[in-house]
Amino acid sequence: MIKNKLYSYYFDKIVDESATKRIPRSGERAKTVNCFVVALDIKDQPYFLATSFDKERSVLEGSHWNGQEYTGSGEIELSDLDKYRLDITHYYGLSSVSYSNIYDFAFHRMFGFVYVLLRIQRFYHENKQSRFYKKKFVTKTRMELLYLLAEHHMNSGEPLSQQDLMKKMYGPKWVFHPAQRGQQKKVTFYLSSLVNSNDVVNIEERYHASPQALETIERHEEDERKFEESQALQARLVLLTLLLTIFSAIQSGLIKLPPVIDLVG
Repeated sequence: MIKNKLYSYYFDKIVDESATKRIPRSGERAKTVNCFVVALDIKDQPYFLATSFDKERSVLEGSHWNGQEYTGSGEIELSDLDKYRLDITHYYGLSSVSYSNIYDFAFHRMFGFVYVLLRIQRFYHENKQSRFYKKKFVTKTRMELLYLLAEHHMNSGEPLSQQDLMKKMYGPKWVFHPAQRGQQKKVTFYLSSLVNSNDVVNIEERYHASPQALETIERHEEDERKFEESQALQARLVLLTLLLTIFSAIQSGLIKLPPVIDLVG
């Protein structure tokens, strides 16, 4: 079977103990990361994390999810993989790419289109020196949290614990992030800030958006719109200033253009 042959070929190359280690996602060390995490989920819930592959027996070896973490040891045969949802995550430098089936993974490993896009994106971000966006990051994270809570509240009305929020924001495997403790503290801080501003209600360490959250979101979107309009206006003013400068230089003789028609010649 073609699918099982692809499983065997690629799992033999990518499955190792990287899944059990803290994978650096920031700093200089993160820029050199190039490893894979292979997991199996049941619907949207984590189930199994592969740590090795036995090619002779066609078996994935790893740990099962107990509701809090991957623990113990277990095996899953390749012939049973269709019972689960495959999730292959390639941690590539500071970026990560996720694949939900072996065909998609094989295609991109062969042709590498997605990695060309990642290099272009990396070049763009490394050369972007805007202070505004660096300063904006904290506000953006806080608002993303508020957006998530407001959307969840409108869809289900059930409050969420901080663990549920972390899972929704970063996926079920956020616990493997090397900075997960620090990120938890940040989310706790953001939640406290949202509670203090009356945008979020905290009842027994479970959170839901308040009616005021909609007003805050609308105000934030209006501020974003005004900022984008301001940036566009500044760009037009810069272009206009440049054109006027060039025109003035031509008028004063600093810049000389060849005549369109040389009547003398």
